[in-house]
Amino acid sequence: MISLIRAQLRFRRGRLVATIAAVAVAVASFALLASASRGSQVRVNGTVQENFRPMYDILVRPPAATTEDGLISTDRVSSTYGGISEAQWRRILDIQGVSAAAPVAMAGYVMQTAVITVDLTQYAGQGGRQVLKLRPTYVGDRGLSSIPDGAKYLYVTPNNLEYVPGDPWVEGKMYTGADMPKPPQIHEHGPNGVTTVCEHQSGYFDNVKPLAPDDRTEADCWSSDPASSANTVKRAQVEVLFPIPLLLAAVDPAQEAKLDRLDGAVTSGAYLPESDQSAGIPVLASGRLDLDQQLRVEIERLGGDAAEQTAAGMRLDNAVTYYETMPVTRWPRAPTRPRTYTRPSSTRSRTRPPTTAGPCRTRAPPSSASGGRPAR
Repeated sequence: MISLIRAQLRFRRGRLVATIAAVAVAVASFALLASASRGSQVRVNGTVQENFRPMYDILVRPPAATTEDGLISTDRVSSTYGGISEAQWRRILDIQGVSAAAPVAMAGYVMQTAVITVDLTQYAGQGGRQVLKLRPTYVGDRGLSSIPDGAKYLYVTPNNLEYVPGDPWVEGKMYTGADMPKPPQIHEHGPNGVTTVCEHQSGYFDNVKPLAPDDRTEADCWSSDPASSANTVKRAQVEVLFPIPLLLAAVDPAQEAKLDRLDGAVTSGAYLPESDQSAGIPVLASGRLDLDQQLRVEIERLGGDAAEQTAAGMRLDNAVTYYETMPVTRWPRAPTRPRTYTRPSSTRSRTRPPTTAGPCRTRAPPSSASGGRPAR
């Protein structure tokens, strides 16, 4: 073996030199790469540590908001109700080294409603009398949760629909069943004469469940005849209400501007004033709502004699139950996102402000003893 190695060194020196040189270059390249990586890491870490500054240094919370592990969840500020008093907040504001003490009081959620208009004109023009059905479903949690709503029905006819006003109501007069004013009616002028259609039940309803899909079902009528006085819109369409929850919080305008420069984020209207003499409360609203919600609708056409029974004068409240027994022809599913509902910053709310200041976020000036670092 030793003689073989000696022979290689004696007669193949060129190959040996090339192998040694290749190994040396590889080792040098690896060492240079590792050194550059360590240098970049040091520079990146140093830059982040020198320029990092949280939105606030200390979060002052009520005792009930503490956790066993001492950690704060991401939604702790927005989900904490109650808290420190206004006097305690002012004591924090007077502490030496505190440049901003911004209280936030969670008032709760305000429900706003966006109206989603679903145009059914392309389906309404496929035949004579017909009944269209729209089944809305609210989808959220990245598609993992779905809530079906009550169906919306639309009776469509090519015949003229005439709106006939009812008798006027006298304010303050007590009516009995015999002298009740005549309600308004809709007359359909068909080839076989005039028929009263699309009549709704008048009176009171008992045992109504507002959140039950069956009690949220609606029916309406529309004519493709442009001369129809009963049409409230020019196109066959159905409106679906889309609820949007908005979290409402009360803040101190001056301290909030010092903490996160909220006054510089206003795109329209005016920033929150320090004092306001109007009856309402000024509100600053987001110009964009990031909703993980979607409205999914399925459009169907009822078969059987649904259209004929409606044209014969079947009341719409009775028709809803009858429609559920009819066979359907389904069109492809139509996903639609809700229109973003925004309120201008000058909108006034009638909600009273909370009496407690809630959690308080404090921040020290950069020249303080802590050097602007987060308090631990």
